[in-house]
Amino acid sequence: MTASATGERIEETLEQLTQQVGIPRQIVAEQRSCGYASRGSNLKKGIELYQEKYPEVIYTYDLSHGMSNLLKKELDSAQEYQNFRADCHQCRQQLQL
Repeated sequence: MTASATGERIEETLEQLTQQVGIPRQIVAEQRSCGYASRGSNLKKGIELYQEKYPEVIYTYDLSHGMSNLLKKELDSAQEYQNFRADCHQCRQQLQL
């Protein structure tokens, strides 16, 4: 999403989707808090505004994404991990050719 993706704009987008496909049972999204300050707070606000109209919608934290972020933060300083990422990137480029 862009910087203009305010909570209100996200709620509007969710409402437009609801008009097209119906009310969802559940929304799964990440809630960034560990070391990321306000990143993701607009998304959370938009979903909470949406839930005011549709309280039956369940908002679930994307645990796998959260764990991935924590693991990445832990591994980013490890040279072995950086080498692995570089190898993966090189492999991807070769496959695309």
